[in-house]
Amino acid sequence: MEIDPSLAGTPLKDFVTDISWRKTTNYAAAVQDHNPVYFDDERPGGLIAPPMFSVAVTWPILERLWEFIELEKFPREILATQVHYSEHLIFHSPLRPGTKVRVKGEIVAILPHRAGTHMIMRLKAEDERGQPLFTEYIGGMMRGVHC
Repeated sequence: MEIDPSLAGTPLKDFVTDISWRKTTNYAAAVQDHNPVYFDDERPGGLIAPPMFSVAVTWPILERLWEFIELEKFPREILATQVHYSEHLIFHSPLRPGTKVRVKGEIVAILPHRAGTHMIMRLKAEDERGQPLFTEYIGGMMRGVHC
């Protein structure tokens, strides 16, 4: 299998989701992070989500990536060879329950690698006012795929 590096720049369909207190507190409990800012809904400023909750926000895109790639000529069959390879998160503002989040994505790099092809996506999350919340750069290694 092969992929053309000129496919870098391929946009992804936007994803919109609501951040609920149940999702954020469940996440904090699941990772056993008992910081009161994640549970004490009577504290000044209200609840915030653990920073790594951001990966739970983008997971619905990544688990069904083929549905979010807008370019028809993109070789979706190569996605079956992909394994998680790299991760970089930039936090701009805390995630808060009650926020509607829009994630805009793009494939920003397709790079040859000795194990196959390293594909990097940028996922930019913003609130309903367009203010940035976090930016995720996530890379997949497509093993055995030539670039």
